[in-house]
Amino acid sequence: MKKLCTLAAAATVAAASLAASAATFSGGRTDFRDETIYFAMTTRFYDGDPKNNVCGWDHQQTQITNGDPDWRGDFKGLIDKLDYIKALGFTAIWITPVVQNCSGTDFHGYHAMDFQNVDLRYESRREWGSAKDVKFQDLIDAVHAKGMKLILDIVLNHTGNFGEKGLQELFYRSQDIRNQASAAASIIPNYDKLPANYNDLDGDAQYAARFPYLKNTGGKNLDNHNYWHHLANAWNWDYPSRWWGQIAGDCVDLNTENPAVTKYLIECYGKFIEMGVDGFRIDTTGHISRLTFNTAFIPQFNALAEKHKAKRGGGPFFMFGPPEPEPVPEPDALVIARQAKLAEIEAQDAFSNKFFVSVTQGGVEVANQELWIDKDLRNSLYSITLPALQSDGETKTKLWTTGTPPQSIDVPISWAMKYLPYLEIYAKRTYDRRASNEAAAYAATTVEEIQAIDVKADFPHFLTFELNLDLGV
Repeated sequence: MKKLCTLAAAATVAAASLAASAATFSGGRTDFRDETIYFAMTTRFYDGDPKNNVCGWDHQQTQITNGDPDWRGDFKGLIDKLDYIKALGFTAIWITPVVQNCSGTDFHGYHAMDFQNVDLRYESRREWGSAKDVKFQDLIDAVHAKGMKLILDIVLNHTGNFGEKGLQELFYRSQDIRNQASAAASIIPNYDKLPANYNDLDGDAQYAARFPYLKNTGGKNLDNHNYWHHLANAWNWDYPSRWWGQIAGDCVDLNTENPAVTKYLIECYGKFIEMGVDGFRIDTTGHISRLTFNTAFIPQFNALAEKHKAKRGGGPFFMFGPPEPEPVPEPDALVIARQAKLAEIEAQDAFSNKFFVSVTQGGVEVANQELWIDKDLRNSLYSITLPALQSDGETKTKLWTTGTPPQSIDVPISWAMKYLPYLEIYAKRTYDRRASNEAAAYAATTVEEIQAIDVKADFPHFLTFELNLDLGV
């Protein structure tokens, strides 16, 4: 009995401890490294309100056949599953971007057309038949009520390719959920900029009609405020040029060095800080320069977070993003010169290392063909294959030419056994010349020394075998 009472007392203490810990589940965590973060793509997570389900524009038949529209999960679904997420041991939830998107596959949230507004397809509205209105603010409040934190994924680097409401408004978005599965019904073209027959054009022609307003293609200055970068695809993932390049056709690179752009983005995303989100996960951070981040974004977001910290219960505001690639140093002049010389050496070797057969008959050359003889088979050809064929009573064998289609040349086996071993001598001489040039290129310590290497000097002439059909040799 005494043992049972002891166990009961321990259980009571444990329950009291759990209750105290639940009371400080959010406020007691002032370092984001103490958070356990659950990631959810909102549209694919849980369907809390079937009234706002809608197919994406692309691959609709597949969505219908599977009974699984792209836009299925919603804010209501996240709210319904907060207890489940918390029970797994997570203290924070990170969700994909919520701003108004526009593309055939925009359910992920990274193709913005309007940074100012939340995408209506996440929301529940009574006007669509939902039981009640559910907005983004309701999700934030519900997360906080559970003692959890909400991290919002945001995009500063790019928009989609349908323009953007505050920068270059090419379309007006219908607010009727019933129109969203149709491109023509959900976005109304701005006919002051787009052609009157826009909706009758095929996809490629529509893209060509709207893209110049973002990238100044076609030789016209349509993005006259330079809200987007116009570099297109001439950039490298590992070099600073990635800050200005376009990572995909539906991710049009914003000119984040333009103060008007950064001011606009801060105003738009600042509203979410004011609403009480606890942090930002910033997409494609490696495609914006650190200087821009540290002067035009981070201080401004931190100031807004401090101003509106009461909406987060006074807790910290945290920002993070994918790791930036380690900087790759630009190659110096010596490295560039060496790489160019090695390519030149390789090209010369490929040009020179060829074997030909000149076929004559009646004193006239009737053919001059490049031979194909696999270098890995040459040794067995001379020492095993040809003698074996000769022992078997064969007098001729076929050599094949390069090119498409290959052609065969019948040659006497005795001729082949006499001349083909010269290939090894020729191959050795060409290899020696190539290796000598490569060694000189690596040994050089100046650009001038590398440039002085004559890759053609002392290279053997093409090896040509003569086959006289009159003599059979």
